[in-house]
Amino acid sequence: MMVPTLYPPSRGAFASSTTQISLWHLLIQIWFRPRRAFKAIAAGPGWLWAIPLGCALAIFYARTFTAALVGAPIFSATLIGGLGGILGGWLLRALLLHAFAAGLGGRPDFGLLYRTTAWAAFPLILRDAVQMGAMLATGRPIAQGGLAFLVTEAGASAGWPAVIARIALERTDLYTVWFLALLAGAVAVAARLARGKALLVVACYGLLSLAVISAAALVNVAFLNR
Repeated sequence: MMVPTLYPPSRGAFASSTTQISLWHLLIQIWFRPRRAFKAIAAGPGWLWAIPLGCALAIFYARTFTAALVGAPIFSATLIGGLGGILGGWLLRALLLHAFAAGLGGRPDFGLLYRTTAWAAFPLILRDAVQMGAMLATGRPIAQGGLAFLVTEAGASAGWPAVIARIALERTDLYTVWFLALLAGAVAVAARLARGKALLVVACYGLLSLAVISAAALVNVAFLNR
């Protein structure tokens, strides 16, 4: 039985299934041939995680300042915590996926998971870029994300089921579905899992994330209503 490790396997483990491709090809293939891209990322140098990180930070701050230009309130903690939030969030995501993949019999490697799942986040980066463009075009901040409009403010204050529903719907859009699909592909490659098990790992991660975010929102609502 293989023991999951935090140390990467040799690049030769992936070399037979992928060819060396350029960074520009990776940036194209992550959208159209993601499995091939993930194999190349797994076989590539360890610094590849910095590419999506740089893109995420650039779009995050650009979107934040755009929101400020159109009148949305911006808090200093948002600006200061951008880098730490993204780095910490991505690190926690890789740790959780590592644990779930190991529990389902995979052979996860933390370094590969962090690197490949970082590239899986490109649809979320694209969403921020699209929202930034929408704010510039309309001159108004984004009021509601995803399908949150299906739950009214009055309904959201009716109780914890409505709060959880609003949180889930706010994060439900094409970009999130795209991200989760890429995340499953990244897990399949980095943890050497079958597609079905990789989807189960991502489902467990998504449900746990929703539970944690919902719990934090409920605590915040209870505090505000005191």
